Amino acid sequence: MFISPAHSRSGASRWAWLVLLALLVGCSSTTFLYNRLDTLIGWYVNDYVSLTREQNALFDEQLEALHAWHRREELPQYIALLDALDAALDNPLTDAELEVLYDRFLAAAERLRVKMTTIAIDFGGELTLEQRLAFVASIRTNQQTWYDERVAMDDDAYRNLLVNRFTDNLADFLGRLNDEQRQLIAERTKGMLRLHDEWHTQRSRWLDRLTAALRDNPDNWQAPVREALDSWDSDQSNAYQTTFAHNQRLSQALILDIVNRRTARQDKHLRRVIADYRNDFASLLPAELSSVEE
Repeated sequence: MFISPAHSRSGASRWAWLVLLALLVGCSSTTFLYNRLDTLIGWYVNDYVSLTREQNALFDEQLEALHAWHRREELPQYIALLDALDAALDNPLTDAELEVLYDRFLAAAERLRVKMTTIAIDFGGELTLEQRLAFVASIRTNQQTWYDERVAMDDDAYRNLLVNRFTDNLADFLGRLNDEQRQLIAERTKGMLRLHDEWHTQRSRWLDRLTAALRDNPDNWQAPVREALDSWDSDQSNAYQTTFAHNQRLSQALILDIVNRRTARQDKHLRRVIADYRNDFASLLPAELSSVEE
């Protein structure tokens, strides 16, 4: 089985984002979801390819090892990142500080992508060629569905999608947004460009390379597949890079302004969210690290 890039500068995989998003869907359920990541990832994989009972058992073993690594190596870094964010909020957040925090988040996703790429390639040796090709074909089908939905949107529908997404995501951390903040979101999102055409073209080329690596190397596919998986960052079109960079600049500027315009009540809400995440992550540390954290 193989992992696919999301819309990120680092090319972090959907699996990597699945893990990170599972940690960021609500403080009250963070530990509940984290402890069930094996099941969540298993559901995700089975949406793409049917595994035998023996394959499922081996996959579960690999996920247990991944989970142990993540608790030991990654959760302490998440805690450090939250501490850095909390400290940065003592003064107006700057562009440079936000960029550093963003880079650290992407670095976490990239570390997870690398780890899961190794697991995917190792486990891929237990699959037949037909299963490997079927997995990639399922990714392509889901991509086409996503793309068709975006193409069907007119400009107003797409703008509403962006406004609702920013509003909901920011409200998760700040609580209810005021009229000024909502208006700022509505105004700033007008400058964002639609990325779906460039992303669809970019990702289709990436899937073509992955399919060819599997089909043309049935016996010695691991190295060509790893090269194809890692090619996302190195083979992006100018159109994709330009559009993504433009939207990223606007997004970060919008987040910076909203956070710096937060009310005292929103600041309290944000600090509580950060503290809850930190406490949840600390409670999930292995025993030997929990004693150090305390």
